[in-house]
Amino acid sequence: MTGELSTYEKIQYLSAVSLFSGLDYEQREKMASVVKSYFYSVDSYICKEGKAGDSMYLIVEGTVRLEVDGLPISTQRGKGECIGEMALIDNQPRSASLRAATDVQLFRLDSDQIEAHLIQDPQISRKLFNVLNTRLRDGLSIQVDSIRQREAREKELPLAADVQASLFPKQEIQLSDFHTAGYCQAAQSVGGDYYDYLDLGSDRIGIIIVDAVGHSFHSALFTALVKSCLQTQTSYTGAVPSVVKRIQTTVDQAESGLYLTMCYIIFDLASRTLTYTNAGHPFPIHYRSRTGQLDTLGSTCMPLGLVQGIPLPPRYFRRISWDAGDTFLIYSDGVTEATDAVNEEVGEKRLHDVFLSHVHRPIEEIKTAILEELKLFTEATPQSDDVTLVLVRC
Repeated sequence: MTGELSTYEKIQYLSAVSLFSGLDYEQREKMASVVKSYFYSVDSYICKEGKAGDSMYLIVEGTVRLEVDGLPISTQRGKGECIGEMALIDNQPRSASLRAATDVQLFRLDSDQIEAHLIQDPQISRKLFNVLNTRLRDGLSIQVDSIRQREAREKELPLAADVQASLFPKQEIQLSDFHTAGYCQAAQSVGGDYYDYLDLGSDRIGIIIVDAVGHSFHSALFTALVKSCLQTQTSYTGAVPSVVKRIQTTVDQAESGLYLTMCYIIFDLASRTLTYTNAGHPFPIHYRSRTGQLDTLGSTCMPLGLVQGIPLPPRYFRRISWDAGDTFLIYSDGVTEATDAVNEEVGEKRLHDVFLSHVHRPIEEIKTAILEELKLFTEATPQSDDVTLVLVRC
C-alpha cells in the first residue's frame, strides 16, 4: 500500500475518476488540496451500519465490500469508484457497513468540502446526481440480496441447531455409584459450548466440556470437529494425555483462528481417583462429602489453539482422589459471567454459595437451583454467552 500521494498524483487520480473527469485542471487542483488519504487494513471497518455519516470515499487502491445486518453482500467496489455518497444528501445513518476486502487506501470528502468545492459547479452536480441515481438502483439490489441471504440463514438455523443438539449425550448416566446431570443453552441458535460423557470401559467414565471462542456457526463447527476428533481418539485410548494432544493437534491444523478452553476428566470408579486436564477453563468445583469443603480443579495448561505451536507443559494433567458421595460441578464461563441489568456478573462466589447450599440434594435439583438463581439474577437481561454445566455425584 502506497503512502500519501503528492498533489500532482492526486490530480492525476481525479482525472481518471468518472465523477470528476470533466473538471478542468484548476478545479482538480482545488479539489486535490482538500482530499486526504486514509488507510485501512484488510477486514477492518471503514464505516458501520446505523452510524451517522456525512462523508463519501474515493477508492485509491484496494477493494471494499458491503455488509448488511452482519451479512456480506456480493457487491464489491474497487479503484476509482466512490462509496458512501448517499450520506451527503439524506443525512441518515449508514444503511450498510463498509469493510476493507483488501488493504485499502481511500480519499475522504466531507459534506462541507463537497459543498464548498463541488456543488457550485453544475457539471459536477449533474455527474453526482447520475452517480446517486445509479447507487439508488444498486441499493435496491443490495437490499434484495440482503433479504434473500437473511431468509436463507434463518431457514438453515433450525437445521444447524438440530445438528448441534445431536452432539450432546442422549441420556444421563445413572449408575449405583455415579450420576450425572447436564445442561447446555446456546446464546444464539447455535453456540460454541459442548459437553459429553464417555464410556471408556474398565470402570472408567470420561466427562468433557469444551468452550470454543464465540457463539456462532464457526464456533459450532469447531465443537463438531472436536467431537469427531474425540470419537476417533477414544476408539484407541481415552487416556487424558493422548486425548489432549490429539485435540491440540486438530485445533492447530484447523488454522481457523479460533481457540477453545476445555476440561477433560476421567473418573476411575474402582480406585476412586480422577485424572484431569484443565486447558484455561473455569475451575470445576469439587465438594468433599467427608470434610464438607469445596476444592477446585485448577488450570493445567493454556487454552488450546490460543498460541499455535506452543508445546504442552510437562505436567498438563493431574490426578486426585475422591470419596463416595462427593459432588462435582463443571461449567462454562457463560454461567459466572452472566450479568444483570447494571452489568454486574454472577461471579464465582455466588455460584459456589448456591452450589454449597443445595449440595446435599439430588443433583437434578442442584442443577435446577443453579439455573433458577441464574434466571433470577439476570432477570430480563438477554443471554450473551452459552451456558453449560454438568453435575456429577460419585
